[in-house]
Amino acid sequence: MGFVEHTLEPGEQLVYKAHRHWIIFVIPVALFVVAGILLQQMQLLDSPLACGIVFLFPVIKFLQACVQYFASEFSVTSNRLLMKTGLFRRTVYEIPHSKVAGVGFKQNILGSLMNFGTIVIASTGETKIDFRNVSAPKQFAEQALNLSTAARPT
Repeated sequence: MGFVEHTLEPGEQLVYKAHRHWIIFVIPVALFVVAGILLQQMQLLDSPLACGIVFLFPVIKFLQACVQYFASEFSVTSNRLLMKTGLFRRTVYEIPHSKVAGVGFKQNILGSLMNFGTIVIASTGETKIDFRNVSAPKQFAEQALNLSTAARPT
């Protein structure tokens, strides 16, 4: 059970939930491959110190990607939009549907092919929030926009 499920108010229902896309692991894995090739070309595979130094940066990048992946939640509930990022430095956004001015998404060609992109949320208080590398951003935006439009006074 995630952060969102623990913070649901009585009678509130989770409508849609998204996470970071696995694409955030591509750069750390590529760094591991480059580090391995570098160590092999320099013939330093037998040196534990050299291996440790060369692999330190890829390990840090991989751990950062893991924290981003497992500590980020983007949710549409029956009452609000709820987004949480971070583990040690947590950032939480809660926007009631009535305060949402607009919801959209951005995708490049790779994002369209692999179904990831940036969610863009604008609130009535002139605040604009972007969340990058989110899986299925179109579905999130559609769900959020449908509920936000229904919640606005006419």
